[in-house]
Amino acid sequence: MRLFNFTVSNCRNCNKCVRECPVNAIRFLNNEAKISETRCIACGRCFEACPQHARNVQNDVDKVLNSIEHGKKVVAVLDSAYIGTFKEPAKFIAALRELGFDSVLECAAASEKVTDLYIDYINKNAGKQKYFISSTCPATYIFIEKYHHDILKYLMPIASPMVLMGRVIKEKYPACMAVYIGPCLSKKYETFPKEDAEVDAHITFVEILKMFRKKEVVMNVMLPSVPDVVPAHSGQTYSISGDMWPSLTKTIEGNGYGVLRVSGMDKIKELFTSIENGTLENCYIGISACTESCINGPFIPWDANGLFCRRQKIESFAEKGGWGIKSEKIDWSNIDTSYQFETKDVP
Repeated sequence: MRLFNFTVSNCRNCNKCVRECPVNAIRFLNNEAKISETRCIACGRCFEACPQHARNVQNDVDKVLNSIEHGKKVVAVLDSAYIGTFKEPAKFIAALRELGFDSVLECAAASEKVTDLYIDYINKNAGKQKYFISSTCPATYIFIEKYHHDILKYLMPIASPMVLMGRVIKEKYPACMAVYIGPCLSKKYETFPKEDAEVDAHITFVEILKMFRKKEVVMNVMLPSVPDVVPAHSGQTYSISGDMWPSLTKTIEGNGYGVLRVSGMDKIKELFTSIENGTLENCYIGISACTESCINGPFIPWDANGLFCRRQKIESFAEKGGWGIKSEKIDWSNIDTSYQFETKDVP
């Protein structure tokens, strides 16, 4: 899983990356920081901590541009954090179309499906297990797979919204390229080149802005546009830490479980300790490696709105009914919504 590494020329041996890594995956060898692929959980803490920007991130920019230039159908799977990140989201959508994306699908539409699947799973398994842990954040489930094997049974075996949307796209357009666009590092793990990857490429918010500049796409002069697929209700708030739909809350509490919303690796480590020693009461746990969830991912552009401005903007957008359009309806009948988690041994 060679997602990223450090460059010798910029590294100043400050050891901040070593101190920030929650799983001790970084060592210094010959004055160079080395990431252990087997230990890394792709949380991005070291990426954000490095003051010298001494990191090389595996990227799919050339692969995506090459596909566009050769006329391949390219579909964007857009993380809902874009609503708060970009000052004019409608012009951002238009810029994606100008760049060459054939269609733009909001990942939040799949988030709503995930919520329905959670409700069904909890109703069927209430009383059979003590905890229900959400499975949408790759960094957290990789952390469980590698370091907390006893907790694995509490992860709900349901694919993340991005993976589900990728499966929808491949069902409809088998030969197309599905591209996730968002602020996350750990989702690169789910799109990392492999034979059965549901999403073919991962482009960060920072990278997409560089692509605009490279192809001379000026976002500010674009005529506003809207996505092709949006959530039926208010799935955009899925990128906000702790957000819950009333239907999910009602199901959880109706089955006699509490609700916890936990974000940030330090809090997650403390949470897992409480689960493993049995002191935590029965509950559903919405969990995210990034503090304040996806709206605070490591690839938010430096000149974006502040964190809580982003949160406020997404909440306001959702309360007003989102885009206010009826988009293409997703047919879930032939889509596999499951996800298989597995124990990974770490030396």
